[in-house]
Amino acid sequence: MNLTLHHAILAGDTARLSSELALGADLTVLDHQGNPALVLAAEDGTGLMIQLLVAAGADTNAPRTTDGKTALMSASERGFINEVRVLLECDADVNASDFQGRTALMFAAIGRNTDVIEVLLDFMADLMAQDHEGLSTLAHSINAGHTDLSPLILRKLSDRGLSLQSDEKALLLAIANNAVELIDKMMELGARAAESIHIKGKGGDLVDRTTTTIRGTIPSPKRASAKSVANSRNSAGQTALIVAASKGEFESVKKLLRLGADVNAKDFKGFTPLMMAAANGHTETVEHLLLSRIDVNLKSVEGWTALAFAAIQGHSGAVELLIAQGANIEFRRKGSTLLMMVASRGHTQIVEQLLSVGADPATQDYEGETAGTYARKAGHLELARQLDIQSGSFDGYK
Repeated sequence: MNLTLHHAILAGDTARLSSELALGADLTVLDHQGNPALVLAAEDGTGLMIQLLVAAGADTNAPRTTDGKTALMSASERGFINEVRVLLECDADVNASDFQGRTALMFAAIGRNTDVIEVLLDFMADLMAQDHEGLSTLAHSINAGHTDLSPLILRKLSDRGLSLQSDEKALLLAIANNAVELIDKMMELGARAAESIHIKGKGGDLVDRTTTTIRGTIPSPKRASAKSVANSRNSAGQTALIVAASKGEFESVKKLLRLGADVNAKDFKGFTPLMMAAANGHTETVEHLLLSRIDVNLKSVEGWTALAFAAIQGHSGAVELLIAQGANIEFRRKGSTLLMMVASRGHTQIVEQLLSVGADPATQDYEGETAGTYARKAGHLELARQLDIQSGSFDGYK
């Protein structure tokens, strides 16, 4: 294997590289990592080396065989702006992707290289492309913690008249990072996209303008709206509001609701924002969700309610709010009442809350056992005694 070109590049020896090229060195030879000479030059060489290799006939789009990474991707990730310009001027494919579907623009975002992003966009890099995990350039920038890049990317999206429709992962990542200002900008862009889709035709009538989205569709004004973005879903069927509520991201929840997020939306397991907030004890979020037109008694696929989640997890504050809003305490699962489940976990305060609104301690399950029996079996003897007294079954446990 003749690696004279690779050795010259690693040594930073431009004169030697030029000499080897003049002697007809094989440009297709790969090193032990599967690198063509041009990819190696993009990582460890100079713009002049790249120019020499391209002038000699090197394929600007030949990838590293191990991961599909091209010279442009490598230079973009490292922030080598001069090398990026040289490659682009030598017809490198700005939208080529590696084996994971990542483009040079995504690598520039991962590397936090603002100047490179600007150059790639000047050469019409695709802002809407997604890798095989469904991550766009915007999503990559957020995922890498580079939310300072996001305003630039959003501005470029807006300049091109593009919509955030279906880029649910970027929104969910913004929520996960509690990037409230970024969420605002993303929602604003969604609304502006909706307003700009209709323009005047030649005859004065309104006509649809072709607008690129992530999946290559042409959205209607309704679909491209901020409300539509707010209600987009991830692979588990979760909306942004469900994710925000589960994390207790109160400010994000408020903003999403103002933008029209569906407060009663369910994921694939039937979990709603209220269920997720209640289960995790996010009392402030529960209280705010209850101010909306919400169905407090919705059930999951397996029949759980928000009240059941809150009560079983011992979140008395959420239980109080839900009961005040009319949550149904007559919950049963496989014969067991909510009171029985809570008693078995020793949640004395929640037992008292349920009893105060009419939960019956004398109710029996399919085996004839009461809430007191559940508490006693779990070792909560004082709670069992109090329940049995109220049910009229206390016999001193003789």
